[in-house]
Amino acid sequence: MTHLNYKCDLKKVIGSIVFASFGNPIGACGNFTVGNCHTSKVNSVVEKACLGKQSCVIPVSAMESGAEAVCTGTLRTLAVHAKCTRKSSKDDDNA
Repeated sequence: MTHLNYKCDLKKVIGSIVFASFGNPIGACGNFTVGNCHTSKVNSVVEKACLGKQSCVIPVSAMESGAEAVCTGTLRTLAVHAKCTRKSSKDDDNA
């Protein structure tokens, strides 16, 4: 995977990032936890790319440098769980 695409339904935007990890996250959407390999800059990269937008593309290459030191020899993946929010309301829903 070279990038992750995230998209909300029409009339919704990405209102919050519930979970973001680049390394070896454990679990599935809605139940992720950080594994023993994780780069700390992933949250800021994902928030900058996605918050307030209807859709976003997150390049995996933006995470690579921070994960190299702690993840040598580990297959790394990017996992993101975001919540979409109605543009005109504070009610939110999963994307």
